[in-house]
Amino acid sequence: MSKLVMLDTNILFKFILIQEKVDIKESIPKDLKSCHQLMDKFYNRDFLNCTSDWNLLELRDVVYKYKLEKQLLLSGYHPTEFRNAQKNIKLKKEDMKSIEELINHFRTYSIRYTAPINTNYIDSLSVNNISMKDAMLLYEAQETPHCEAFITKDNILINKIKKLPFEFALPVYSIKGFLNAIPHPSNG
Repeated sequence: MSKLVMLDTNILFKFILIQEKVDIKESIPKDLKSCHQLMDKFYNRDFLNCTSDWNLLELRDVVYKYKLEKQLLLSGYHPTEFRNAQKNIKLKKEDMKSIEELINHFRTYSIRYTAPINTNYIDSLSVNNISMKDAMLLYEAQETPHCEAFITKDNILINKIKKLPFEFALPVYSIKGFLNAIPHPSNG
């Protein structure tokens, strides 16, 4: 049986960026190589991803912002002008539809579970300098039945979890750490 893990939203977003590069036949930047390996294993179902509604809501928000900022740049706006430019430029219906298609795509490749919110536990993570969004995802991973780990590209988050005054219930891996931890086809 494949390992069940929760991928941080930043990894799912990197999958989108990698796929964009693949689609236009551009090389994958060096700092995305390990994420590309993880993406291959994700689509080969070498492990299973569990996702929560919070994970997908955050992903939708990140993709929306990315597409809007890309549109603003292509329209000649400088990043310092984005705030005012958003009054003039909105995403088109087809852009919004493509965002929903991306979210549904990840739903297809993931097991969905959203635990009832325990604000006390989320607060215990946030008072230890973990953002509310990260705290929500960590809590969801911990509460998802049979979830064995949380995977993130955020090394600062990994270090914060190591310094918690209590033990977090799941292992938290970097991408490379997780790639080393999952079985490879040659060794089982």
